[in-house]
Amino acid sequence: MRPVVIAAAVLALSTSAFAQGRSRTVDVPIKFQAGSPCWKFAGRGTDFSGVFRAGQKVTMTASGDFHMSDGKKNWTEHQPWQISVEGPGNFFETAEKDGRFVVTLPANGKYTFSIGPNAVRGNKGEIEVCTN
Repeated sequence: MRPVVIAAAVLALSTSAFAQGRSRTVDVPIKFQAGSPCWKFAGRGTDFSGVFRAGQKVTMTASGDFHMSDGKKNWTEHQPWQISVEGPGNFFETAEKDGRFVVTLPANGKYTFSIGPNAVRGNKGEIEVCTN
């Protein structure tokens, strides 16, 4: 009976570690180069934060790895990600699932763009943020 208890404990710990890895926030600062209306990032991140001004129109695109399985084999597909943004004054908006989000920001301040669904958080992907 003891091996079953040990196996269950190992499974619980590894499942917990996996869940923590997915929920861990990796905040990537958005830093535009002087004179450039767009910022690009390739790699792993969950949240992308920068300072924007009121009335600024921001377009963000996000896509990356989705790990897929049919129970017999596993594979990775590159697909659009969900995008949401939150900012000053409890501002929050979310985009459809097409990996593209256009929003006009209501106030000066720090905004954080997040990707989803939670299953893709921490996966490799590409982000582009452009302003008017």
